[in-house]
Amino acid sequence: MNKRLIPFLDVLFAFVLTLVSILLLVKASKTENDPALRQNVVYQIVLTWEGPSDLDLWCKDSKGHICGFKAREGGDGSLFSLNRDCLGANTTEVDETGEVVNKVNEELISLRGTFEGEYIVNVHAFNMKNSDGMVKAKVKLVKTKPFGTSIEKEKEFTSNGQEFTFFRFSVDKNGTITDINELPTSILQEHQDSQIGDGLPYGDGTTNPQDGNQ
Repeated sequence: MNKRLIPFLDVLFAFVLTLVSILLLVKASKTENDPALRQNVVYQIVLTWEGPSDLDLWCKDSKGHICGFKAREGGDGSLFSLNRDCLGANTTEVDETGEVVNKVNEELISLRGTFEGEYIVNVHAFNMKNSDGMVKAKVKLVKTKPFGTSIEKEKEFTSNGQEFTFFRFSVDKNGTITDINELPTSILQEHQDSQIGDGLPYGDGTTNPQDGNQ
């Protein structure tokens, strides 16, 4: 080897080593600062709708954990986390003239893992104010790794207090979805009944099952 090339190769090797180190540090920083990566989220359940109405996303897993705005983490042993609770008109952005800027509302529940068995995904119409009689809502089950939509359903709400089961899905011990159906049930009522059993009036002092999160 030409001796004159040795210093050049040393510098080149040092440069490559430094570049690799920087890339590894950036990746580690991104992982640390990304909540989804940090919590090892495997699924996200996303509710979206337009307009000022206030809808609430509720989920139940195969172990009986219930997640919603009154139980944001689903209790002991839960893998649920309510990452965003949207209040419709109370969180809608407007410009200086009062014109609505962001018409799409979103609620988001993350699953940091799955238990074998059935999951239920419901939406409750807490307040249909200024809705002109009907609100269309869409719920998606999104798998994060690899990224993709596993289930997507849309339903229409016409009055306060309506609660629809958008879908149920079952997962096996490997976390693979094995069944999907829409058998209706009320997760909110089950949660409220459990709070009464604990001596609490619906968990927040309300006495009406349709009382909400404002």
